[in-house]
Amino acid sequence: MILTAPELPELYILVESSVLDVICAYRQDSRKKQEAGGTLMGYRSGQHLHVLYATVPMPLDKCSRISFERLDPGHQLAVTKAWKESQGRVDYLGDWHTHPQLNPSPSGIDYTEWAKLGSTLNKPLLFLIVGERAKIFAAYHTDQNAVPLTSGE
Repeated sequence: MILTAPELPELYILVESSVLDVICAYRQDSRKKQEAGGTLMGYRSGQHLHVLYATVPMPLDKCSRISFERLDPGHQLAVTKAWKESQGRVDYLGDWHTHPQLNPSPSGIDYTEWAKLGSTLNKPLLFLIVGERAKIFAAYHTDQNAVPLTSGE
């Protein structure tokens, strides 16, 4: 999937289909499924991002029908391992999670968490919210601003 933003014409984000397969497997397409989430990892090239890997929900994460908290240290361990094995080329690029909505949109909590991460890390980040069916909301967070992205595919 290729993501772009009209207000950032030079921006180009590529999310590998293998990553989409992993995260979309957690869609809340039945009332029994809880929110799920994880981290996104890959390459940075200036403002451009190339997402190669995603972590999946882990035992210590906190999940309910309408919330997800990434608490398990395994997510950070996976990011650190990828960074070390790639000699610093693969980096943390952002987070993903699901919403029990046909057309997912960020909550106030999502925007608050994105702002915290953005100010802490001080680099552009990608956030994906996976809906119940085919829809995925994507945002590029830079300069304390979340810019919605559109898919070119």
